Amino acid sequence: MKIDYYSERNESFDNDDYREKIFDQVLKKLEFDNMTEEANIIESSKIYIDDFGGIDGEQFYNLVFYIDLNSYLNIFDVEMSEKRILLAFKYVTRHLTYETVNNVLIRQEVIVAKNSIPLKAYNDLPGLPPSINLNKPKILKHLIETHKVLAELKGFSEKLPNKSIILNSIVLQEAKDSSEVENIVTTHDDLFKAIAFKYKNIDPQTKEVVNYKRALFTGLDLVNRKQMISSNVIKKIQEIIVGNTGGFRSQIGTQIKNMSTNEVVYTPPDTNRINDLMAELTEFMNSHSGDLDPLIKLAFIHYQFEAIHPFSDGNGRTGRIINVLYLILTNLLEDPFLYLSSYIIQNKDDYYKLLRGVTEEDKWEDWVMYMLSAVRETASKTLSTSKRIIDLFDTTSNKIKIGYPKVYSKEFIELLFSNVYTRISDVEGLGFSRNTASKYLNILVGDILYREVIGKSALFINKDLLNLLRDG
Repeated sequence: MKIDYYSERNESFDNDDYREKIFDQVLKKLEFDNMTEEANIIESSKIYIDDFGGIDGEQFYNLVFYIDLNSYLNIFDVEMSEKRILLAFKYVTRHLTYETVNNVLIRQEVIVAKNSIPLKAYNDLPGLPPSINLNKPKILKHLIETHKVLAELKGFSEKLPNKSIILNSIVLQEAKDSSEVENIVTTHDDLFKAIAFKYKNIDPQTKEVVNYKRALFTGLDLVNRKQMISSNVIKKIQEIIVGNTGGFRSQIGTQIKNMSTNEVVYTPPDTNRINDLMAELTEFMNSHSGDLDPLIKLAFIHYQFEAIHPFSDGNGRTGRIINVLYLILTNLLEDPFLYLSSYIIQNKDDYYKLLRGVTEEDKWEDWVMYMLSAVRETASKTLSTSKRIIDLFDTTSNKIKIGYPKVYSKEFIELLFSNVYTRISDVEGLGFSRNTASKYLNILVGDILYREVIGKSALFINKDLLNLLRDG
């Protein structure tokens, strides 16, 4: 959204009437709730803005965006973002040339976009798909490359004789990474120990990561049975992640803040808009008609879900599970082998910056390119990791077959790779007696496995697999 500066480019900004024309347009764009508020702000700004004195465009840009303006802003009883805009434009219309305005301010559309005011609930969030042209060579090139890598990953996963060898490791890595995006940090050791001990006596951080894994597989089961991603499926996923049945948020005043500065950066739609917005989103998600590529739709869906922010907690993790479920729903993947969390962690600043770019400036192209890169690079990394796990499996299998022939069985080796931490009772589950199970595991200690005693229980750890997963 831009201010119309008319056609008189040479008209002087020193002309009072001309300045007031432009300032009136700014006020109309801001759409104040009442005339009294507007009048008070106008009068206050006229009195105090002259305190800035004469400065050039570059100094003005730095002043508005980076310098603490509290000494000036506190004179107005309005929200910070609105004060900032008013002060900026009042100063611009008095002191700067047209060229400076055009090059310094108008390029930064955030300052004149109504949606850039983060304290206002985004109730007019546009529906999908957005009205933009994405048939550009750069996007199409990345789209083709992403589909190619994704198809290679899908083909590789479909040929695996035992998918659990890869799937368990990748899902746990994703659960760990996705939770880490939300500053819920645990270690591989704690995570694998929790699984080995059937989730008993685990710390809160590890429990949340384990809940993510459960939520993913629950969502996968529901989507496979229903062949759709509904609001109820999404609610169930979030319920398992956060451990409560609160459903869509009902408390008013939800705001997204910068954790370092406590500044409000975004206010999602009000609670009375959530059901309608989620209904529109899931309808778009489950519609397979039209020419829109599913990877482009994935970018649209992920933004829209995060913008709606339907839950009080767990939105990010729920949204990232929706990503992989959508890829399965559209047959781009057979199983949940692809996760974007590691890419987001490595490019976290860009992730949030680009989400805001769509909200404030409709920068869909940059967001789509980010998501295509995320899928492509993650698919390539997952494929590489999967191949390394299979190579390690084959190497370990041959090593045991040659060096420990009495211990060797295909099922036993698969168990050692399906669970990084193995207990004697796990091997008993293959039909061995407890003595035999203990004997087989202890024979491999020092070469294939190492042993750790926790309380009265012994854990046997596949050390090479654990190192591989730690290194990514």
